[in-house]
Amino acid sequence: MIANAEVFESLARAAQDTRRVQGATHRFYRYPARFSPLFVQAAIEQFTKPGDLVFDPFVGGGTTLVEAMRLGRAGIGSDINELAIFISQVKTTLLTEAAERELRNWTAGVEQYVNMHAPADADGRWRESGYFKHMEANGVWRYRKAIQQVLNATAWLPDNASREFARCALLRTAQVALDGKRSPPPISTFRTRLVGYLSEMLDDMAALRRETADVQRQPCRVLKQAADQAHTSGAFDEQKPRLILTSPPYPGVHVLYHRWQIGGRRETAAPYWIANRLDGDGERYYTLGHRKEKGLATYFRNLEASFRSIAKVCSPETIIVQVVAFADPEWQLSRYLEALTSAGLQEVGQGEQERLWRDVPNRRWHALSQAKHSSAREVVLFHRLA
Repeated sequence: MIANAEVFESLARAAQDTRRVQGATHRFYRYPARFSPLFVQAAIEQFTKPGDLVFDPFVGGGTTLVEAMRLGRAGIGSDINELAIFISQVKTTLLTEAAERELRNWTAGVEQYVNMHAPADADGRWRESGYFKHMEANGVWRYRKAIQQVLNATAWLPDNASREFARCALLRTAQVALDGKRSPPPISTFRTRLVGYLSEMLDDMAALRRETADVQRQPCRVLKQAADQAHTSGAFDEQKPRLILTSPPYPGVHVLYHRWQIGGRRETAAPYWIANRLDGDGERYYTLGHRKEKGLATYFRNLEASFRSIAKVCSPETIIVQVVAFADPEWQLSRYLEALTSAGLQEVGQGEQERLWRDVPNRRWHALSQAKHSSAREVVLFHRLA
């Protein structure tokens, strides 16, 4: 047992809360399969104390790191996805008051930067490398041009943190306009939304800066690193994580971590162009293995390798908390647990009959078709060193 009944009930309430994601910098970008900040907060408060280290080896949208910052814990997050690295870094990089003022002044002119009658020079290497695929078709080319005009205008900002922040606001605005939409809204709507999101995000960042001033701020790091290399980085030589809190890629579930779908199911790598980061590979690269492989052998082999490495940075006191969904939990859950056992971990908690499951409202799986939508349910697993 890692928690008494009262604590378990508290974690269950937080996990099953269906309110919209809000607070701190959590709304900066809708990363696929986002954690519930309320659950993350509850887990950190339960299993750590101020100054402890929290590690997320599949950091995704950075929810674990943001909540660790808010609660005065040190945080390390890692991922192989450059887009995840970018988003997590922006969310956890506190802007100075001076930088915030400069950004607010820049925001006041954003609508003027977007002009369909003006040129928008783009670095041809992005086009040659395929990052504009499906972004220059009818109905979307205006967005390619408008996005480039705003990106060009970020050069007027005084420092890299401000420019990255502006890119993140642009990324959020373009995602809302394009991802999963058959036809994007007018460019005038894009301009208005961009100004609104910039202002909202600046307010959220200012609130996070004030909030973290009330706790003893701890270092927060984001690493470009595969989970199966966690023990090789040296990041944990001085301090072992007290809590590992993460949500690995889900076995057999189709989630596009690296693409948007525009005009139907046409995939584009444009988010990386906006973030000024490079895309790494195809879907199977970001999800530990192809979801249609028989038996998901590659996925479970990579999962075991990942947690074998993660186990090497743990101490006997480390608690590992995971939130996972399955395409077919009837056999995949047991296989998942076998992989973790082989990696040197043991499950602890309430027992098989009382595992904590949560329904995820309004989950968007791109191109997913399952009769029972089992992937819309997640299970919370607790492990420690065997």
